[in-house]
Amino acid sequence: MIPVYIVFPPNGGIYGGSVKPFLWEWNFTHFQKVSPFFGVAGGALFTRANIPPGDTSTVNFTPQIDLGFHLFTRQSRAMTFEMDIVHHSNASIGNQNPGYNASVFFTLGYVWYKTHK
Repeated sequence: MIPVYIVFPPNGGIYGGSVKPFLWEWNFTHFQKVSPFFGVAGGALFTRANIPPGDTSTVNFTPQIDLGFHLFTRQSRAMTFEMDIVHHSNASIGNQNPGYNASVFFTLGYVWYKTHK
C-alpha cells in the first residue's frame, strides 16, 4: 500500500492512495547485507480528482518496472531503496484515456519478510 500518492499535473498537486497487489521481484543475491533486485508490478491508483486532468477518471491502473536494492538490518528486515518506471492508465474507464506513459518514482521503505526455518 502507498497511503500518500501525490501527482503533480500542470495545475497543482492531486492527492490519492495506491495499492500494488501484484509484485514479482527477483533478488540477485541471497540474504547478503545488500541485495539488488529487479521487479515488475501492477496496481491501482485512487485520487480525489481526475488524473490526467480533464474528462478522464479518478481510478488509474499502474503497471510498472522496479529496480533497487534491499539493505538488510536483520535476517528478515530490510530498508528498501527503489526506482519505479510507472505507466498510468484508466483503461478507458473515463471518457478519455490519455494516460501518463512513463513516470519515474523513487521510494524509500522498510520491509518485513517471513523466513522459513
